[in-house]
Amino acid sequence: MNAPPSPRLERWARRAAWIVWALAGALLLWMAFGPHDVADNYTETDFLGGYVQGAQAIQAGHLDPARYAVVGPVYEITLALIGFLSRDLWVAGKLISVAAAWGTLLFWFLLLERRVGAVAGLWTLSFLAVNPILVRYGSSTTTDALATLVQAAALLVLFGRSGRWTPLWAGLLTGVAVLTRYNAIYLLPIALASEAWRPSSGSASRRRVAALFLAGFASLTVPWLARSIAWGHWPGEGLFHNVAFDVFGRGQGVSWDEYQTRLGPQFGSLWDVVGHDPAGLLHRWLDNLHRHVLLDMERLLGWPAAIACAVGLVLSLADGSWRRLLPLWAAGALLYATLVPVFHSERYSLPLAPIYLTLAGAAVASPRVAFSVRGWPVPLKWALASGALMASALGSAAYQRRVIDDLPREVRSAAATLRAAAQPGSRVLARKPHIGFYSGLIQVPFPTLRTLSELAAFCRRERVEFIYFSSPEAELRPEFTYLLDPEADVPGLIPLRFSAPRPARLYRVEPEFGATPAWFGDDSLRTLRVVRSLGSIGAPMWRAALVSGLYALDQKDFEAAARHFAILVRVRPDFAQGYFLAGEAYRNLGELDAAADAYTRAIGLDPSRLDARVGLGWVSLRGGNLTAAAGAWRPVVTSVGDPATLRAMAQVFDRVGDEEAARLARETLSHRASPTGGP
Repeated sequence: MNAPPSPRLERWARRAAWIVWALAGALLLWMAFGPHDVADNYTETDFLGGYVQGAQAIQAGHLDPARYAVVGPVYEITLALIGFLSRDLWVAGKLISVAAAWGTLLFWFLLLERRVGAVAGLWTLSFLAVNPILVRYGSSTTTDALATLVQAAALLVLFGRSGRWTPLWAGLLTGVAVLTRYNAIYLLPIALASEAWRPSSGSASRRRVAALFLAGFASLTVPWLARSIAWGHWPGEGLFHNVAFDVFGRGQGVSWDEYQTRLGPQFGSLWDVVGHDPAGLLHRWLDNLHRHVLLDMERLLGWPAAIACAVGLVLSLADGSWRRLLPLWAAGALLYATLVPVFHSERYSLPLAPIYLTLAGAAVASPRVAFSVRGWPVPLKWALASGALMASALGSAAYQRRVIDDLPREVRSAAATLRAAAQPGSRVLARKPHIGFYSGLIQVPFPTLRTLSELAAFCRRERVEFIYFSSPEAELRPEFTYLLDPEADVPGLIPLRFSAPRPARLYRVEPEFGATPAWFGDDSLRTLRVVRSLGSIGAPMWRAALVSGLYALDQKDFEAAARHFAILVRVRPDFAQGYFLAGEAYRNLGELDAAADAYTRAIGLDPSRLDARVGLGWVSLRGGNLTAAAGAWRPVVTSVGDPATLRAMAQVFDRVGDEEAARLARETLSHRASPTGGP
């Protein structure tokens, strides 16, 4: 076994760490204020469509607890304060992220230098500085870098500093972390249970430490909790939707928009989610328990860094350094546990990245197999680690290029055209808030609708004067994909020309909007325009079958619809929505066996599909199988809103002798028919 790092090597590593830290800060600044010149269509949507408005309200003296059902108020408060100085919330958001990511690098180096030495700190810092997710969200206007910073600050004070008032500062920082992102509550049990930062003797001293910590924590969290409850809200009360979406939405290939429209309204609390399908929930969580680790290795760290971490785990167990890292790993385990119930996201896992990467630092710092050579200033193992670091840096650079290439730069030219054509206070319809933010106009969210006439009625009702249609609209509102095709003339929509590096369309809404285009009656022409539009944004071609089938359903061309949906389910056999739509087409064609099979497959993939159970009941009834109809309808009798279906249910239940179900059907029918919604 080789000797531990020499004092000379530690000094060299400390100086190198400051150089790496400075270079990382320069990289983050360049990314934020250089190529990242427009908000992305993903996480930064929350900034443009939510955090900006929240910060403006705080600047005006309004702090509404109802806004903070998923994340705490610290980010918007910070944004408002920095915005006073920068006079530009977009610039303020970037400054916050850059400073937070840079501070995270510093805090983790200081923490590890204290616990395991400067060499381990240097290499952890180096791998973290090139981490693709830290670089991305350290130069983006999101909450992620700030949440990672305040958790790093709390851990630094807990496990890297000592002093009379350290427990008080630890409690304050833990409170700030929790009020930034609620799952940072994992820090509370870690702080109270760990012996790593408390005095080694004296029960009175230990009680004082705990009292100071809790006082610091409560000084921030208790007033916020009291204010929220007084306003009728619990902090984090909306987080259960992330759980429900992972289990009942994303797990079945359902988009967030579809979840919000079709599934979300049936869940009012976490208990509703648990009670809906306890076995399915438990199965998903057990699956997430190991699946999230693999996703973290692949998407959060990248495989070169992940392999270095695996080597570090073995070496730290062999050389005993694991004891000094154990408190940090325990914190990471609890943090990981808070993420298991929700869908995986690299940005949610970002605070875990430095904890994972302590293993990479430990691998290089370990005295085991150091490959030291007399006369060389550093061990040869550093050269091997440099290879993994370089591979991580190259992977991160490729990732950043993809992020930058995907930025919706077309929205800026569209916004300039819109400003020239619109009057102050004009309203523009779009799925994402970018066009409203960059044009200064009022953005109206694109609703979930099925037909052109419904869209036209919505525009009239909401006084929409313009429609912006680009790749997010085409992907998330596929029923209107043809609006992306330059040759798809739609009565009442006047195109406004602008230069765009990627497909995007801007329309002025005229009074005649809503009339059916002549080409709607030609399935081949409809399909051509769908394929052309989706191909222009690089969307998978199974979407063409989906959208073409939806158009055919709308036109009551059920043969064409069945043909398109048959292609869809052949390409996407895991897509419950495709089987449901196929069932609708077959039912309207009178092909009852094919319809029943399609509905059954949809239910098998997504047991929560009310519409598929209703459809299965109808085809069973039409086929004369009353028992099958009753079996399909019985689980959803109290959830149906259609009076005709409820009357048919009551009759079927009567005929099969299910008195309880018949009573429920009639009670539900009476409730639906009541003008007040009462019995």
